[in-house]
Amino acid sequence: MPFIPTPNGIQVEMRYSYLGERCENVFWTNWTGGSPPAAADLSTIGELFWEWWDAQIKPIQSANATLREIYVTDQSAADGAAATFTAGLPADGGNVLEPLPGNVSLCISLRTAKRGRSFRGRSYIIGLTENQVAGNALTAPSAAAWLAAYDVLVSSLAASSNQLCVCSKFSLGLPRAAGILTPVTDAVIVDNVVDSQRRRLPGRGSY
Repeated sequence: MPFIPTPNGIQVEMRYSYLGERCENVFWTNWTGGSPPAAADLSTIGELFWEWWDAQIKPIQSANATLREIYVTDQSAADGAAATFTAGLPADGGNVLEPLPGNVSLCISLRTAKRGRSFRGRSYIIGLTENQVAGNALTAPSAAAWLAAYDVLVSSLAASSNQLCVCSKFSLGLPRAAGILTPVTDAVIVDNVVDSQRRRLPGRGSY
């Protein structure tokens, strides 16, 4: 598929190893620096995400989840700048209790001030542990802890001028001429029922 540029779009890929599989969480921010970002600018954004992970995600994430690198790219052009942030990495999560299988996850819904599928995003947690789930659902304290971590991401990026965004590259099933970014205003857990990520099953993980 041809590259779809996203003006002022920065993509952040947090790349993990979990139980022998490769998996990642992908986020978007908007670039407000005027001229296209250089690799050093992207590395600074990668550091912001590392600081968030280290303070908010690491304590509740399985010790079997290893954050290996944070790959940050300028998506405004196919030949835009790129940076790989690795300072302090690889690093393991801090929850040493029994890990759940790699496909077991929970969806965090990322909301904006607009309605419609183009203006909502999803992030699927990596590295849940047995103590965080009862039956088919996250316990209330665990859900609250994960949601609080994502709330910090929204607020900390807003304070840095690089807002967390939802990126839409398609509308009604057709590619847009250019991707559009919409700032995230809130993170929500619609329900505590665990979800399944088939691409994180053994033998399927890649990035």
